[in-house]
Amino acid sequence: MARTQGAVDTGIQQTTKDELELRAGSSTISKVDVSGIRSQQGIIRHKNTISTSVTIASDETAVAAGPLTISSTGTLEVASGGIMVIV
Repeated sequence: MARTQGAVDTGIQQTTKDELELRAGSSTISKVDVSGIRSQQGIIRHKNTISTSVTIASDETAVAAGPLTISSTGTLEVASGGIMVIV
């Protein structure tokens, strides 16, 4: 059964064509987009190649499991004050 864009009773909201947001009340729990982030049984998986522009803002922290590769079409910028940890 196809759903239209917008909030549904389950707390999952399609915010754009290629993004889903999981909410509990008014809090966003997780956002999943076409970058390939998936979770299953407590395991979070992601692509290991950055092929677009990614910026960690000065008021953000980020973590990724490595190794990570930045392709010729990708960039990774960590703004002053931002934190990026690769484990």
